[in-house]
Amino acid sequence: MIAAIVLPFAATVNPALAERRPILLGAAGMAAVLGIALMVRVVRKRQRAYRDPVLVAYREVLALARAHGLTLTHVPDWLVGSSSETEGKPSYPLPDIAPVSAAKGAPPAPSAPRSSGEVRLPRKPAEVAVWEQSVDKGGWHGEVGLLSAFAGAGAAMWASIEDEPVGYAGLGLGVAVAITLWVVGYRQGVRKKRGREAALRYLADVRAAQAAGASIPELSPQLGKLLSEQDGTDTLTG
Repeated sequence: MIAAIVLPFAATVNPALAERRPILLGAAGMAAVLGIALMVRVVRKRQRAYRDPVLVAYREVLALARAHGLTLTHVPDWLVGSSSETEGKPSYPLPDIAPVSAAKGAPPAPSAPRSSGEVRLPRKPAEVAVWEQSVDKGGWHGEVGLLSAFAGAGAAMWASIEDEPVGYAGLGLGVAVAITLWVVGYRQGVRKKRGREAALRYLADVRAAQAAGASIPELSPQLGKLLSEQDGTDTLTG
């Protein structure tokens, strides 16, 4: 980004570069796009790190411990996305879980003996929860990348017809943007595929628990849609 700001004024500092001003402007544009793409990549990588299934499960464990009356001596800032820039407000706070009776000081109620036919509902993996949040996002990278490539080709054609070298910088710019978007879209597709596989395994466990007599809660819209794609049903009924 510094190069993108400095390059347009290089001809003013050095008059010998005045004839190369179109090239300098094209280089500045490419540097600006590259800088923005790198910054977006860093931000997205940071967000993905906070949504990592391990950290999601870690936050859930701490929230469960707090709900059961345990005092949390320390919650790391890196776990909840809290920093001085956010004024202490976490970007990924611990999930809200209602306190159980033990948290209020009441003695735990004696549990009834579990019958041989009682089945416990499988716990939703953190990877499935992350997939539910991201499955409906994205999908535009391929189209925008293709438009960027066409725009770059148009700039190159204009440069060839009008004998303007700066147009070739537009070609490089368009191709760079297209490749960046396609790479981002490909990686997003890989993550969604892995999350979908985890969701299918979770649904298989839920079906097995239902067949054994467990009561099944209402599924999320994302899981319900995935289930309907598999066997034509909308939701599982307990």
